[in-house]
Amino acid sequence: MRILLEKSKKNKLVVLFVIVFLITVSINLYVTSVNINELEALEVELHSLRTPLKVGDRTTLQVLVYDRGNLAREDVNVEIKLSNQGTARLHEKFTHIENGLYETNIQFFHGGTWDGTVFVKKGNSLFKKNFKLFVER
Repeated sequence: MRILLEKSKKNKLVVLFVIVFLITVSINLYVTSVNINELEALEVELHSLRTPLKVGDRTTLQVLVYDRGNLAREDVNVEIKLSNQGTARLHEKFTHIENGLYETNIQFFHGGTWDGTVFVKKGNSLFKKNFKLFVER
C-alpha cells in the first residue's frame, strides 16, 4: 500500500510539471505571435538628402517609419544593409531624430546599382523592406 501512495505522489508531481510546462510554452508562443504581428503593418520610406548619390561623397540617408494609421514609430531600431553586384557591402545603424524619422551618414566607394534592405526591429519582431539605389561615378 505504501508503494502505491509513493507512486501516486510521483505521478501527481509529473502531471503538475507537464501542466506547468505546457502553460509556459503556450504563453511564450502567444507573446511571440503578438510581437511578430506588431511590425507587420509598417510603411517605410528611404530618402537621400543629396541627389544624385555620387561615389566618394558623404551623404545622409533618411528613413521614415510609420504605421498604416500614419502614426510615427519612434520605438524601433532601424538598420540598413547595402551591397552592390561586386563585393562591396555596407551596414549602418540609423539614429532616431524625431517623429518616426531616422538618419545615418554613409559614403559609397563604388558606383552602380546597390541593393539595400532596411531592417526595422522591436524586441523579437522584424520588418524588412528592399530598395534599390543608384550611385553615380
